[in-house]
Amino acid sequence: MAGTLDFRGNHVSTHLDDDFVLGVTFHSREADTKLVVDEERSIIAACEGEIYNTDQLYNSLKDKELIPKPKSGFDLIPLLYAEKGYKFPRNINGSFTIALWDGKSKTLLLIRDHLGSHSLFYTLKKDLICFSTRIKSILETGCVEARLDYGSLTQYLASLALSPPKTMFKNIFAVRPGHMTILNKGNISEYAYWPIHEVSEDRDGSREYFSEKLKELFIDAVSIRIRKGEKTGALVSGGVDTSAIVSVLSRHSLADNLKGFSIAFEEREYSDASLQHYIYKDYDLEPCEIILNPVDFSRALLEGVIHLDSPVNDVAYAGMYVAMENVSKAGCSVVFEGEGSDEIFCTGHSMGELSVQKFISFPFVLRQLLFGWAVHHFPDGSTIPDKVIRLLGRIGMSDLERRSTWIPGFTPKQRRLLLGDREYGTPFETAEEYYGRTRLNDFINIYQYGLTKLFLPDDLLFKNERMAAAQGIINRTPFIDYRLVEQAFRVPGKFKLARPSAKSDGTKLIFKKAIQGMIPDEILHRKKSRGFSQPSGIWFKGPLRSFVTDHLFSSDTKVTDHLDPSAVRRIYERQLKGELSGDYFLNSLLILELWMRQYL
Repeated sequence: MAGTLDFRGNHVSTHLDDDFVLGVTFHSREADTKLVVDEERSIIAACEGEIYNTDQLYNSLKDKELIPKPKSGFDLIPLLYAEKGYKFPRNINGSFTIALWDGKSKTLLLIRDHLGSHSLFYTLKKDLICFSTRIKSILETGCVEARLDYGSLTQYLASLALSPPKTMFKNIFAVRPGHMTILNKGNISEYAYWPIHEVSEDRDGSREYFSEKLKELFIDAVSIRIRKGEKTGALVSGGVDTSAIVSVLSRHSLADNLKGFSIAFEEREYSDASLQHYIYKDYDLEPCEIILNPVDFSRALLEGVIHLDSPVNDVAYAGMYVAMENVSKAGCSVVFEGEGSDEIFCTGHSMGELSVQKFISFPFVLRQLLFGWAVHHFPDGSTIPDKVIRLLGRIGMSDLERRSTWIPGFTPKQRRLLLGDREYGTPFETAEEYYGRTRLNDFINIYQYGLTKLFLPDDLLFKNERMAAAQGIINRTPFIDYRLVEQAFRVPGKFKLARPSAKSDGTKLIFKKAIQGMIPDEILHRKKSRGFSQPSGIWFKGPLRSFVTDHLFSSDTKVTDHLDPSAVRRIYERQLKGELSGDYFLNSLLILELWMRQYL
């Protein structure tokens, strides 16, 4: 198993017992990832990742005299578990996975951090459990076969991302973010140690109160992730999120050595180079800029997919792979990035949910009666009539389906054509579970909550962490500090999002107020184009056309073993003609093909 985890380092530490084997793989420079054992050797934990609030955790212990003050928070895990039980990860501020064995109760806990920046998978076979942070490791053991789960394939095509406990494989499962999977004497259960679903809006707080509180938490979230002596970089997308992070980093002693990393394109309508240059100039960063071209993009698609346990409907992983490659070449071991802000503070696609609110106040039965036809015939084209019918369809949808499809997925009609009679399960089942539990009341917060529980961990954080690990880099993401996330959802939606005006695009209003004065006005009041996304739709029609056809329509194509070849061909042809509403559909099929070549 360790061989398939070599991208995480070449150092291996293992613990063998009569009942189990635990092990970790890590780089020699990593201080945190390790095996820890209590004095009685009855609690053993394999820990991967980082903890940022070690002192706080140490001071919270009743019996801290039993252990010297540690350098790594993971050294505290056995004692934290002994004192606090299943609730012990609640106040751990970090990015981590933990596999903990309680020898006295013969219980195994598989634990994933609050927002899910790290992944953990497992399979059960009779009395044997096999688990790893990588699915390839599990498959290599022979405990389970690499068999595609068509219910998961349906979810991949339909929804924001493939969400735990599902994976693309039958009988292989994933631990949910903010949860632990508990295995005891053949029984399996789940415990939500992070009760984010219990958070609700604070109606008494003012805009000024929320902005000050968020500013304080944001600055601390960045600051506690800084460690002296590390060669540190920061991704510079040109947006408010990474710019605010750079602003905080520049206040610390590492500012003189801080490097900035950005990606731009020759296609100017996709490039945010001008905004990125504001940050380089304003903070006197050493710029490390890449002009991403089609050749390097296609190479990154092929090399990056090797590290994805599940396919992601997002070619931005290629841009992230190149960015992390550049970080490594520049000699940095750590990079800060701005993922998560869109999901907790509202970005452009949140406007869709805002736009239909005045219509969905009418009873659902009435809306379904009037616009059910538009839902059934939901179009995927780019014409004005197509856009109008899509809007009517949104109004006629249930809350669950509407919230789950603002970020594009294949329409029901497309899925039927692609899958035929092999569509299984309900694609929005996991989303329904999360939406059904939250105590939030504002429509926009409810929508953003779904993104935070689904799209953020299962697409954005997953691909970023894997692309960083592929280059031996540690990525740090301040916006997923669980304290900041909790506070963000206490903010009523009216302070986050508003209709665009001449002075504002209407997004991230409370966060922009919080960081006003910290970043240049040119950044604060302008909207970036695509960040680390890339003009794949243009490239696939031009310089990378043969790359697409060689993968999707060759004798060794995998995807057409599971999807209807004529439907795949039709999507490709319509993409070339500009008949589809975006490049999502072709990207999704191509990524699926690249992934299947690695795993099936």
